[in-house]
Amino acid sequence: MAQDATVTLKFTTVNSDLNAGTLSRTLQEKFVYTGQQGSQSNYLDLETMTSRLTKQHLVHTLLDAGADWALAKDILRRCDQYIRPVAEKRLYRPGADQIVLHGGLYFLNLWQQPKVVPDCDVSAEPFVNHLVMALGSEEKADYLLDALALRFQMSAETAKPHIAFYLYGEAQGQGKSLLAKTIRQVFGDSAIRIVPSADKLKSMSAVDMWRRTWLVTEETEVKRGSELYDTIKSYTGMDRTESDRKNTHFDTYEIPAQLIMLSNNVPSFIEHNDRRFFVSQWDTGLRGDEKKAYFDDYISWLESGGYEAIAGLLQTRSIANDMYREALITKEKLQAQNLASDECTDALKALLRYIPKNTLFLPKDFYEIWEEHNVKGNQKKHKLAAAGLKKITGRVQIEKERLTGLWMFEEVELVTEKGHVPRVELQTEQFVDAIRYDPHVGL
Repeated sequence: MAQDATVTLKFTTVNSDLNAGTLSRTLQEKFVYTGQQGSQSNYLDLETMTSRLTKQHLVHTLLDAGADWALAKDILRRCDQYIRPVAEKRLYRPGADQIVLHGGLYFLNLWQQPKVVPDCDVSAEPFVNHLVMALGSEEKADYLLDALALRFQMSAETAKPHIAFYLYGEAQGQGKSLLAKTIRQVFGDSAIRIVPSADKLKSMSAVDMWRRTWLVTEETEVKRGSELYDTIKSYTGMDRTESDRKNTHFDTYEIPAQLIMLSNNVPSFIEHNDRRFFVSQWDTGLRGDEKKAYFDDYISWLESGGYEAIAGLLQTRSIANDMYREALITKEKLQAQNLASDECTDALKALLRYIPKNTLFLPKDFYEIWEEHNVKGNQKKHKLAAAGLKKITGRVQIEKERLTGLWMFEEVELVTEKGHVPRVELQTEQFVDAIRYDPHVGL
């Protein structure tokens, strides 16, 4: 009984400083109307982003604010006059409020204020030096810095540059993923989407990934002429697209994100007339204990004011490069363009066209092609990959010989079981014995 009396007292005691206008503004600032479910109105709490709330939830907000039952019910009878109705689709408006007005309609803003506050009084020199070391030149570092600064400074209405970035390096632990984390910290969680592989861009809801400032793909592998390549090229060159994203109707969506692709491999999809892609190797050149010591110090700097310093640099940086022109030409891009389509790759493809898919190769099997096209050293593995082969990790026993460094067709899988001949899975549950290619006697 004592508990009931306490509740009754709370409901009937009204703060004399409160009035209907103040309480109405409390509801207006905290909730938006999202639609009807039957005869029930639904609301969204902007603070917790809790959806499908009803007036039963709203009334308790008023009671907690000090209203009595009568005043709370009277306010709720008129709440549709001041609680804003939001459209189902969301917009991305960096720097704008949580609710944005566009075309006479209210929309929820996908962008949220980042936690990192720019600090222009702290030097961001460690970050600049890090980019110079990893990219290999001041010119490339300045280009990436200008790209980051432009997006940090630009308003929501400014069109994105139609440039994508491809950063690659075979050596592990060189900080490519740390770059993505740094962008996330500086721009805020809502401004970047990081996905584990570029294949995710082929999903029905891929358009959602492009509705940010930055889209980063890790473990990137793109083939020239593939569906994935066409998607990347199209989304990089457009500011909006039509999409039938999963569980929604066909609609038009803004796609403000610029793409940053992180990979261990030289790109083999860059066309000779390409204007969209900035390509650079990413390698600090550090190894072993020296690398560990460097990154320990660098990460410590980031976490003790470095992110704020980077934000301050991007906020005040004077942008020298014209990011709306053709992407900066690098030696890596020229090499990639040559790799994407050259006589050597075409010769490999022509040879492989008639060879069974269960065949395994060693690079030396293509000796005549290497000699004819003067291909040396590490170039061989890039040519093989461009021709549609992939390297097999570990040893494989073929005809009493245990071999390493074998290659096979990319579209099939190798199955090895102890005591059994290695097999190749051509289709689901369809296996054939693996065979070795002999360039002297044929197959």
